[in-house]
Amino acid sequence: MWHIEDIPNEDRLYFRVHKTFVVEGELKPKIFQERGDDDSRSMSMDWDQYSSPIICIRRARIPNDDGAISFMVGELRNITLNVKHAPLEDNRSHTDVNGLPNDLKDVELRLKMLNLFEWEIRIGL
Repeated sequence: MWHIEDIPNEDRLYFRVHKTFVVEGELKPKIFQERGDDDSRSMSMDWDQYSSPIICIRRARIPNDDGAISFMVGELRNITLNVKHAPLEDNRSHTDVNGLPNDLKDVELRLKMLNLFEWEIRIGL
């Protein structure tokens, strides 16, 4: 198993985007959802130290249906999200990001995330 490491604010995290969350070329805020059990809800992202946008997409069931976006770690922390390296046996880059409200109608933080991301690989390209 991999050791948990501190992720610097200057590093980037990659997040896989399925085509169903893009409408008329625009990413929808509901893409940002924490998944998992109540005790371990988070968004799963890949740390750029051990991953790339291509590697992130290749983890999808149908990679051609996905794109990849990225965030600066420090910017996520600045909007009160928690970022923690959580390596998995088969994914050293795995990182948990949490702090979003469970209610998808509560969009304030999700809209902030929409202002922070950059496309790495657009869907369909």
